[in-house]
Amino acid sequence: MRSTVLIVVAVAALWGGEISAQAQEQGWAAKFFQGNLTHDFGNVPWGAQLTHKFTITNIYNVPFIVEDARVSCGCVSVKKPLGAIPPRGTAELEANMDTRKAGATGRPKVVNIFVKLTSVPQSPSDKVFTSSCTLTVSCLAQGSIRYSHEKLQFGVVNLGSPAVGVLDIEHFTNPAFEITGVVSHHHPVDVTIQRVQPRLGGRVAFRVVGTLRKDAPAGEIKYEVQLSTNDRTTPVLDVVMEGIIQAPLVASPNQINLGSVKVNEIVSGRVLLRGPAGTTFRILGVDGEGDGLTVKVSDKAASTHLIVIEFVPPQPGKVSRTLTIKTDLSGDLSASVTVEGVGVP
Repeated sequence: MRSTVLIVVAVAALWGGEISAQAQEQGWAAKFFQGNLTHDFGNVPWGAQLTHKFTITNIYNVPFIVEDARVSCGCVSVKKPLGAIPPRGTAELEANMDTRKAGATGRPKVVNIFVKLTSVPQSPSDKVFTSSCTLTVSCLAQGSIRYSHEKLQFGVVNLGSPAVGVLDIEHFTNPAFEITGVVSHHHPVDVTIQRVQPRLGGRVAFRVVGTLRKDAPAGEIKYEVQLSTNDRTTPVLDVVMEGIIQAPLVASPNQINLGSVKVNEIVSGRVLLRGPAGTTFRILGVDGEGDGLTVKVSDKAASTHLIVIEFVPPQPGKVSRTLTIKTDLSGDLSASVTVEGVGVP
């Protein structure tokens, strides 16, 4: 461990001559974000819920946690990654911006996210390392376009049952405004657009109808679907769809994107598998491994299992697999997790 700590100190010292003035001011925690410290949502309608996931890559040989993530405005909320980020592993910090709270002032809204990263000691004698950096999200909310609801909600749905959610979008100044289509996506939801009568005083209105498919996996869902328009100012509109699909066995999250990974390097993601309340169970095995994806599970009985998914791409190219986690629960219950990643040279 001592050698690992010396490496951390040495690398931190070398950064002083290698990184930009901005990163120096931020501290070495900025390196965990690979230079991607800002995200501009662009021109968006007032009422839209905006989401961006900052990828965190642990470049050290010791685990790190996101100890704190504070915001400069209540219009942004942050979801920190669960647990520690293993060496060479990745995680996501999710930033959600509520344009209703940000306001449509005609000026860009810029919000800072103050992130604190701390190492996890592996023995009582290990030194703890801490550094902070600042992330930024911004948008320009357009008061001429408004949503009837913050999100399209499916509510609580039983596994295998269809569900429908609706959301209206109105344009207050341009009667020629149209939503021209739905941008291609991979979510298990069918989206249609209907022209409807304006209700809030708008000049033109459209209804977004989302129909959840029966094959949607169990767990808490959050889909982002984009709509194309004929408006040059806001050519794309984002719609957030949320709900909970109930099942006796739930994997959370049930979709993981491990990002771009260099060939023969390793990153990992984590999934929590929860069974029926008050019931312990064992994981019997996992189907779907391959293309550099492997899964680590415990063979002990528990009510909740932590599953580690590792990705070591053997060659360049995109990998997309569905992992089926088998258990000894009554009825041969299993859970599915979709994993994506890209191997790069």
